[in-house]
Amino acid sequence: MENGQSRNIFDQMDAAQGDPRWVDDIKKDLSRQFPEHEMFARTGPYGRMGQTDLFRLLKAYTV
Repeated sequence: MENGQSRNIFDQMDAAQGDPRWVDDIKKDLSRQFPEHEMFARTGPYGRMGQTDLFRLLKAYTV
């Protein structure tokens, strides 16, 4: 699969709602995942952006 095709598929999955059963669990657990890791800590250099990116990736798996 070409890289451009992969990106397009992720964009489609990211735009989709996601399965509410899993999305609720992801939202609940998001701040608990790797709380000390600099990419996901609220006070880290990435701030909320790291958690937002992680949410988008995990939500795409629920589609």
